[in-house]
Amino acid sequence: MKYTKILNNFIYHNGLIKENDKIVMAVSGGIDSMVLSHLLKNYADRRKDNIFLEAVYVQIDEVALADERLNYLHHFFDQLQIRFTVLTGKIYQGVDLNCFICARERRKQLCTYAIESGFDSIAYGHILDDYLETGLMNMIAHGHLESLTPFDTMFDNKIQVIRPLLRFNKKQIYCYARNNGIKEGKHKCGYEHHNMREQVRDLILQQKKIHPVYRKSLRKIINKWNNMNI
Repeated sequence: MKYTKILNNFIYHNGLIKENDKIVMAVSGGIDSMVLSHLLKNYADRRKDNIFLEAVYVQIDEVALADERLNYLHHFFDQLQIRFTVLTGKIYQGVDLNCFICARERRKQLCTYAIESGFDSIAYGHILDDYLETGLMNMIAHGHLESLTPFDTMFDNKIQVIRPLLRFNKKQIYCYARNNGIKEGKHKCGYEHHNMREQVRDLILQQKKIHPVYRKSLRKIINKWNNMNI
């Protein structure tokens, strides 16, 4: 019940979802986006606001999910009675694949599909951990603490982006998944240890061992910089 309350309050205070909204849920196959889908389905069913949800996964051959996991996603969304669509992304020959290139291609495919299909928003499963990591990454690389926002727009304001889970930490995500029978996949991307986010994630863990209040302090300063209360 507390997870539902966290979600409801965050959606309400940030004006993320309106009556008759059509929402694409960006699915990676990971636990965060699956918890997002489960929570939003329950939210839509309770609200009775004619909210339409569709789950979309962008498959890129070089980093595609195993068939077993993809089959589980089909079954998972069948059980939720949510349409599940698989789009095809492409990394062009000669381009060195990395997390930035992959994310950009997924984002392009998602936005194009959402706009052409008449959707209002794309919902991402970014959580509090992503918020902290992004702020710290920007401090290290660019000298500022700008981070993810609950609401944004893309493609010249043609499509909205919402992040309903920004108040949830990883422990809460795992707890919700366990309580609702959502299985975590074993997919490991071969590029995940070669990016700055992974290094920053390790840095936060290391600092928390030395300074137990490190995450709390980091959250406070990133919130202050962005004038938000995440």
